[in-house]
Amino acid sequence: MHIRPFSAIFPNKDYISSADSFFESVKFEYPEYVLSGFFNERKPSGMYIYQIDTKRHAFVGLTCCVDVEDYIKGDIKKHENTLPASEQLHVQLLLRRKTAVKPLVLIYRNVDALDKWLQDYIEKENPEFEMEFDDPAEVHRFWAIREEEDIEYLQNIFLEIPQTYIADGHHRIAATKLLYERAKNNPDKHKHDKTLCTFFPVSELECYDYNRVVHNLETISMATFMALLSQVFDIEPMEQGGKPDQKHEITMYLRKEWFRLRWRRHVLAEYKDQRVILDTMLLNEKVLKGILNMDNIRTDERIEYVEGPKGITPITKKVNRDPHSVGFCLHPLILEELILLADEDKVLPPKSTWFEPRLKNGLIVKEYYSKDNNVPKT
Repeated sequence: MHIRPFSAIFPNKDYISSADSFFESVKFEYPEYVLSGFFNERKPSGMYIYQIDTKRHAFVGLTCCVDVEDYIKGDIKKHENTLPASEQLHVQLLLRRKTAVKPLVLIYRNVDALDKWLQDYIEKENPEFEMEFDDPAEVHRFWAIREEEDIEYLQNIFLEIPQTYIADGHHRIAATKLLYERAKNNPDKHKHDKTLCTFFPVSELECYDYNRVVHNLETISMATFMALLSQVFDIEPMEQGGKPDQKHEITMYLRKEWFRLRWRRHVLAEYKDQRVILDTMLLNEKVLKGILNMDNIRTDERIEYVEGPKGITPITKKVNRDPHSVGFCLHPLILEELILLADEDKVLPPKSTWFEPRLKNGLIVKEYYSKDNNVPKT
């Protein structure tokens, strides 16, 4: 990986009375906020240790820029396909804002020396910027790294990391790549050759389940639906609601009852030649397409997604409000499965996993149309 320092911009805390509402609106309103003085002047060029302190854990990563060429060459691996309409929206936002207001999240296999260096640094230095949030309760902190020796050390370590993996930001990096390629041979256009990112080691990323509520099932009776499900699942009722305990197990909420579903052996045998068999893929193929005749899972508006950390309560509420609906809870993806698929240039089905930590728009910003103070590249 080729990582670079940049001149960061932080928000002006004196103007922010509600962090949660302000940072939710920055994505679309950044230019107006800049004109109103909500953002400070650019800092001297550097990199930043980024800590997200939650009730469960203090996540630690490195915020810097990465060369777009690393993505084009395939060293930054993706795990999902992008939608042209969403790419176009992000191109429009980049051109309008002339800034990146949220880093990509890239993950890499742990490097012990780097883990220790980052922890030692934050223990001996004071953060340059921090912001508290109420929902969820978190503190986001940034430690500046500006010494040339420190930056070169980090650059040399990342040169030895052959691949990183996108956890969040597929559409943003695809939009940046598009602008970069369009400007390659035009000296009058900004190059867009670097993009803002935060690197986290795999040990600092949490994978949660991403669950589904499927609506508008008026065309199929409950008896028929259960009979068809029994052809691909072993089904048993549950005394109380809950999420699945293991891979290849799904829990289902239907008509105020919970059921435990386990894929039948013949279903798993169909995919025995695949290195990774995902429950999201099986659910899409065998249930949503095979039973409910949904042709395009990615765009079908009958499917509503519920992030795993929210628990089962939102699922029961949504299904209880709509008698012609069903809720499915899946077991969390194993991170190693994502890496295996990405290494094979394969993609996950839509909404296969929910990653934490979550980054905020506008906490740290990189301008695209200004020159960073140069630090020697390696």
